Amino acid sequence: LVLLYLLCSNMNNKDNFSISASSNKIDLYFIYADWCGHCKKTKPGIESLKSKYSNNPNVNVHMIDSDDSSNKPILNEHNVNGFPTIILKKNGSVVDNKCPRKEQELVTLINKHLQ
Repeated sequence: LVLLYLLCSNMNNKDNFSISASSNKIDLYFIYADWCGHCKKTKPGIESLKSKYSNNPNVNVHMIDSDDSSNKPILNEHNVNGFPTIILKKNGSVVDNKCPRKEQELVTLINKHLQ
């Protein structure tokens, strides 16, 4: 019943991620703006993470373009007012909304929450 609720309540954007994260999963949200210097510096590491965890069904890395109007509900949900914003959710609940920007630190954080 809970799974059915989660499936029915998901809202997807073009990156196929849901605002209501999947159960028993780690979801890392990288919310960025193309004009942001810090975002440009951080983005390659996030892309590497996305590739690194692409075969792990328990980890999803979502890249959210803040300038895409279809992503406004996500920005509103998480009260995003600075870039980049990196949020880690476990089982649909935010466990860290001030995540580090460095790739290796994010790997450590993700792996910690996978245990």
